[in-house]
Amino acid sequence: MLFADLSEHNGHALLLRTEFLIDYSRHPGRDSLICSLAGLQIFSKLQGRNKQPPHLVLHPCDIEFVKSFKSVEDGLKVTATVSTIDVHLSASTVHTVSDVIEDIRNLLQAEETETPTKLGNYNADLDDLWSPKKIQPYILSDTCESLLYSQPAYPEGRPKEALTVAVPKICVVFELEDGNHRIPVLLFKSSIEANVNDWSKQMYMKGRISVKRLYV
Repeated sequence: MLFADLSEHNGHALLLRTEFLIDYSRHPGRDSLICSLAGLQIFSKLQGRNKQPPHLVLHPCDIEFVKSFKSVEDGLKVTATVSTIDVHLSASTVHTVSDVIEDIRNLLQAEETETPTKLGNYNADLDDLWSPKKIQPYILSDTCESLLYSQPAYPEGRPKEALTVAVPKICVVFELEDGNHRIPVLLFKSSIEANVNDWSKQMYMKGRISVKRLYV
């Protein structure tokens, strides 16, 4: 359960449900990392006595992140793919998210103001950073010098790097609340494709974003 204020009788809550999977494998010359969120969905629910059935804010979708390195020739490949994203937003959902962001910001500000008081009894004389001090010579051992100046075992050139991001379909529906019902008002459709290459050497990228708007 996310973003719930249990002190309010009519407060809204967001329920998140998903299955998280992470798989990491490493073999000589090969490295692979897979992270996925399966069946990710978010519900909006009204807290209190007047219980109402939850409304879907985010319909089930799958997110997968894959990072693999096979050889210097193949390079490093990173892929982020998302299935169809279907989001339904209403006034209560937007207010709930904004209230939580405000609470988090106030909490962080309160922690920042409390930090100096906790350090009020600290004795500055114990660690004087501003008085001039003599720098002691540091002598490297033979093992450190061999590590610093030895030739690397890997090739001098960096391997190729490729990042692919694909979100084939995004639907965002803005709805009006009428009791237990939601009335669609505005619909946005979008899709995103992006490719980023060699970001450690000389990055170049290309992408495409399409947006459509429809009044329901």
